[in-house]
Amino acid sequence: MLLHTPTLLLVLLLGFALLGVQLWLTRSATLPRRELRPVEWLCWSSMTGFGFFLARDWMPSSIASLLGMLALAAGVTCFTAAVFQHVLQRLPPRAYWVLLGLMALPVLGSLAADGAVRVSVSCLVLALLLLPPTWVALRHGWHNEVSFRIVGGTLCVTVLGLLWRTLDAWWHPADYQDGQQDSLRAGLTFLFAFMGLLGSAFGFLLASFERVAQKMRRLASVDGLTGCFNHNTTQALFAHSLERARRERLPMSLLMLDLDHFKQVNDRYGHPVGDHVLREVAEAVRRCLRASDVFGRLGGEEFAVILPTGDDAGTRVLAERIRTAIERTDMRSDTGQVFHVTVSIGMAVIGPQLVLTPNEALHWADKALYQAKSQGRNRVVVADPWMLNTTIAEVPS
Repeated sequence: MLLHTPTLLLVLLLGFALLGVQLWLTRSATLPRRELRPVEWLCWSSMTGFGFFLARDWMPSSIASLLGMLALAAGVTCFTAAVFQHVLQRLPPRAYWVLLGLMALPVLGSLAADGAVRVSVSCLVLALLLLPPTWVALRHGWHNEVSFRIVGGTLCVTVLGLLWRTLDAWWHPADYQDGQQDSLRAGLTFLFAFMGLLGSAFGFLLASFERVAQKMRRLASVDGLTGCFNHNTTQALFAHSLERARRERLPMSLLMLDLDHFKQVNDRYGHPVGDHVLREVAEAVRRCLRASDVFGRLGGEEFAVILPTGDDAGTRVLAERIRTAIERTDMRSDTGQVFHVTVSIGMAVIGPQLVLTPNEALHWADKALYQAKSQGRNRVVVADPWMLNTTIAEVPS
């Protein structure tokens, strides 16, 4: 059985060409272009490199091998940059670029050697250049997107295939002299080495789509400005917590938070500073909460905190801690001026004896928030049962 290497070269050339066209067509799609552009360059460079390898019958073999190797090395370098950017959000370190420069010396030195030596040197250089992205993909990227594991696995296959091809060309030089390499063993080394690289590129594209899908799912449930749950998600989680507390006959608590005089902050310092204030307030609240607590933004400067197992005493302590944390947080204007904001909090402890719908419970806590506003702001007011029978008043801004 034989594996015709020129046929494999043609298949790889077409494979990288098809992937390159797909990446080119996604230029207008919602994809991380900064990461995918180097993968597109990998495709064009690999296609060019395999084209030079196919042209060895029409041009000097040493020149075709050199140009093909340089094109593949350029593509591998681009793919390395893509892996580092995707996983670590930065480019490869300076040492990698130094390694790239040093690797040019043995490649140039092998020009005058026979075909087996050129293959051996070229594959060893490519394997060394692929070691850093392989390490990053396995060490840091394995627990990112599930599909990124394809990248790590196929990079391992590529590196092992290149090393196998290096040793095979060294041990069986006769199979690597004319560039055809029709033996089964030589064909398998070529297949493992470069099909793995093509698989890594496809895996990277899948991981990019998966990352975009994750971001879209997150945007559907999270407020983009503060990182809290958005209004709809908070309402759904509150309904779930209320039903669970009723089923298990446990108390739960709800805090409604509204920043005091927030309109004055926007009017005086501008909306960008107002957005900064909302982010700082959200961070101050998060530092006070447990992992099981739910924190959401209901809209504007109004937030809610859901404590699935909150009793009266513990919730009072937490509410006061949140109020104090926000009051003590330094806010800064565009000019560096430090100012502070305060918050009014309405607190409702929903015991198992109270049968309330989610809307009724929210309105109950909202009435307590209205009382905190009307009593002077910057305070915590606990909802009393009598509030359940009063008309809901509008909370002043």
